[in-house]
Amino acid sequence: MGVFHKGDADTMARCFWCAVQGIMEQMAADDRMKTPDPEWIVAILK
Repeated sequence: MGVFHKGDADTMARCFWCAVQGIMEQMAADDRMKTPDPEWIVAILK
């Protein structure tokens, strides 16, 4: 359907999760960091 990038789904899922985890870790360490727009994160897969 062309919704997501073509490629290795496992690698893309791992990269996506690493991005999410990194954002969560940064937010936990720095209370000044604002929550990013969810669309920015989903855009990694598009």
